Amino acid sequence: AIDRLVEGSISPPQPIKQLLNQANWTFRDSNVDADFGESGKQITWFIERFKNNEINGLIGIDLNMFKTLLKESGPITLSNNQSVDQDNINVLAENPVSDSSNDFITKLSKALSEKILNKEIGFVPVARSSLENIAANEINLYFKDGALEKLAEESGLSGQIGKENCHPQLGGSCQSDTVYLNETNFSVAKTNYYLKRTQNHSAQIDSAGNVAVTLTYNYSFPTPVPATLNQNYKAYY
Repeated sequence: AIDRLVEGSISPPQPIKQLLNQANWTFRDSNVDADFGESGKQITWFIERFKNNEINGLIGIDLNMFKTLLKESGPITLSNNQSVDQDNINVLAENPVSDSSNDFITKLSKALSEKILNKEIGFVPVARSSLENIAANEINLYFKDGALEKLAEESGLSGQIGKENCHPQLGGSCQSDTVYLNETNFSVAKTNYYLKRTQNHSAQIDSAGNVAVTLTYNYSFPTPVPATLNQNYKAYY
């Protein structure tokens, strides 16, 4: 919906140009940075610029938040009479749309939000599912206010990519080296549970102090390969 409001041409960052071959930047790709704070600034800019809404902060969640909430609250019925529970949510989320009006995740988000606001889902289930996702590092916070953002950083909730401190046994002499993988979506579906990825990251240091780093990703599909794939796979490191 926000993308339809975007006016003019916005030059995208390199990952968008390389992965998607797009000359223009859209709201749906505004979370391209692995650092949640950096993505938060860009997401906020799009909303404030084209929706004219002031944003004080953002809460980033993934599908597991819905799954744990459904585990606590029990099944929920959407407006199209589709019943959703913790066992079928992954399969339902693979479908781009649930009907002609909204995609499944949007419908589920609205339905759960309404039940929470109407107190049909109480504080305890929300708190318990939130804490479970926080423990799994699956909730991130971004605030415009510097003091609140610092608090999120100190609490490990900012999704910040930063240099780690040296291990005490190294005596303060070390170098932090961060690598992250940014990937395109395979299809119009927001989630792609049929894809399996394994990764191996190794570093070897010889007696002269030379470092050799190997980063290996292996991708696999079920048999047969899903027919919903509509583009070649691309990765940006």
